[in-house]
Amino acid sequence: MAIYTYDATGQRLTSSVESAETTLTGIRYAYEGLSLLSVSATTTVDGSLESTYSIDYLYDAGGTSYAGVYRGSGSASPVTFYLVTTDRGDVVELREAGGDAFAAYSYDPWGVPLADPLSVAAGSVGTTLAATIAIRQPLRYAGYVWDEESETYYLSARTYDPETRQFLTKDPAKDDGEESAYQYCGGDSVGNVDPTGLFQWPIHWKSKNLHRWYSVYQLYRNTCHSGSGRWYAWRKVDEVTVYFKKWILDVVIAWVSKGKTKSYGSGPRSQRLAAQRRVYDKAVSVARGVGTAGAVNKTIATTGWLKSSGSYYYFKFKNTYYVKVKKA
Repeated sequence: MAIYTYDATGQRLTSSVESAETTLTGIRYAYEGLSLLSVSATTTVDGSLESTYSIDYLYDAGGTSYAGVYRGSGSASPVTFYLVTTDRGDVVELREAGGDAFAAYSYDPWGVPLADPLSVAAGSVGTTLAATIAIRQPLRYAGYVWDEESETYYLSARTYDPETRQFLTKDPAKDDGEESAYQYCGGDSVGNVDPTGLFQWPIHWKSKNLHRWYSVYQLYRNTCHSGSGRWYAWRKVDEVTVYFKKWILDVVIAWVSKGKTKSYGSGPRSQRLAAQRRVYDKAVSVARGVGTAGAVNKTIATTGWLKSSGSYYYFKFKNTYYVKVKKA
């Protein structure tokens, strides 16, 4: 049995899970907007403290979580891990500081887990600790927060059930039209995500390589990247174009006008600017996820701002990064 509490805006604060008559786990969530900053939990048995843990997440400028720090009563020191994600935002691997994977997740197109989290000892992360972090780490399909007790995803405004492919409550924004007030992403889970439960984000993008060359790349020990030293690497420059259906901007403007996000002032023009910024931030997040496998020292630059093409708006970005091949 699980009991949940929420703040005045409807954001989840805590969950209390009773897994046996005398075992109670209390979980606390800390958010900034839609971003889960941290999760912490305490488990008691017969009223006595048995274990505690916490996970603090790190985000890039585009609002995408790329790393976490795990602290637990069974771990001698904090464990920093990196999240490997797909273009949709699915968390598929956790890697320890040395770059080796110690946990893996898999999903069907609608987010149903295909298996329990897989884990293996890697680097300084032992077998038991790897399995513990894999289960307790809640960011999963599309970057949504997985609720183990109900086997659903929490999307801030609503809860999504991947087994039935729909939300548990009606859509307050009525974004999915008359077909179903409970429908997830307009029936298209491949081309869309819905981080708020209020409307889906189309995530169509195209990428083309502009330049690439082979060279020796130096990773210094004072960087946050693993595997410092000299590497043979491809240096790549890609152009990424992220497309959004034009109606998305209207939906975000309506969302902004209700005070659901930061406003740039009052009036239609200010609301449109605030909406454009939110759509742009999402486009940055999508562009950062393109071509990230094995990428280090990645930078992104905007080369186009809200241009129009048919029924789409689009943004253009230039990604510059290295892909390590082998040690020099």
